Amino acid sequence: MHFHSTVKNQNLTSFSLEQKIPAEKLLTPDAAKLSQRYAAGERNFSRADLSGINLSGINLQGASLCNANLTNTNLSGANLSGADLSGANLKKANLSRANLSWTNLFTTNLSGTDLSEANLSWAKLSWTRLNEANLKGANLIWAT
Repeated sequence: MHFHSTVKNQNLTSFSLEQKIPAEKLLTPDAAKLSQRYAAGERNFSRADLSGINLSGINLQGASLCNANLTNTNLSGANLSGADLSGANLKKANLSRANLSWTNLFTTNLSGTDLSEANLSWAKLSWTRLNEANLKGANLIWAT
């Protein structure tokens, strides 16, 4: 398997595959690849399986993530403004402090999701599942 990851402040001469690297020091191959594709101009990530990975702080403004699997994904502080997440599964995802303004969340599953302090202004929330979602401090101005 070929992948590229970023490891900071590690002595790679004594590195072995059996060593555990703290999650905060490892950029997952999926997150790096997604960021590279977005930077290259790609915006269609429909039906992508990004479940359980760390995408905190990522910029996916205006991207299409229709029907994507983002279950248990960390998107805290992410910029998803203007993105299309219709039909996506974000069950138990972390979207705290994320920018979801003008985002299409039609029929999206946000059950158990942390949306604390998220910006949901002007978001389309029709038929969105919000069971047990944390909306503490979220901005819902003009959301429909």
